[in-house]
Amino acid sequence: MSTEDPREELEKIVELCEAGELPSQAGQWAGSAHETVEAILETIDSMQSSGVDAPTGRQAQAFTNIYEAACKWLKQEP
Repeated sequence: MSTEDPREELEKIVELCEAGELPSQAGQWAGSAHETVEAILETIDSMQSSGVDAPTGRQAQAFTNIYEAACKWLKQEP
């Protein structure tokens, strides 16, 4: 997907964990990261609804960090 929305990569990690192809700690991390992404997306929606420019630099950086970490679990280039 992209650094703008890493949910697809996180869902792939959970699927691979369920298939026994990745360790359970990867699935735990992906679940937690997915919750974080959802919370950030809700905040962005709320900000935009209020006329605030979003995502902020920090929000975008959080998505980039999560995306890059997910890519490491998936052994793919970010």
